[in-house]
Amino acid sequence: RNSVDIVVSLHLIEHLELMQYREMMNETFRVLKKGGKVFLETPNTQSLITMSHYYYKDPTHLMPRHPEVYINILGLCGFKNISIKFLSELDEDIFKTIPPITNGEEELLKQVNKRFSEIHNLLASGSGSVLIIGEK
Repeated sequence: RNSVDIVVSLHLIEHLELMQYREMMNETFRVLKKGGKVFLETPNTQSLITMSHYYYKDPTHLMPRHPEVYINILGLCGFKNISIKFLSELDEDIFKTIPPITNGEEELLKQVNKRFSEIHNLLASGSGSVLIIGEK
């Protein structure tokens, strides 16, 4: 109890039932020192690329969960200062945005460029993995 500074979990939580995850986070909270942190890396289920190319290749993934599910359970377990970071492990060239169009009617171009950006974000959504961080 209160003996560990950091707990790291890399691509494990997507293989657990929610109750197993909650038990793991309760135990993590128990062993962390005050101010200790937990780092949880998991696939970014908000990314269509990740889901269509990677997630379902591993039959041991239970089901895709939005990162907010993991964040909410961390909060229920007592963690604070919870944040999420997108990790850019995928080839950056795959996700280069379409360059903005610059000639034509300004308002129409703003809308077209905004839509291209939204499509890019939907496909890439930051990266293939997310890092969820919580503090005791």
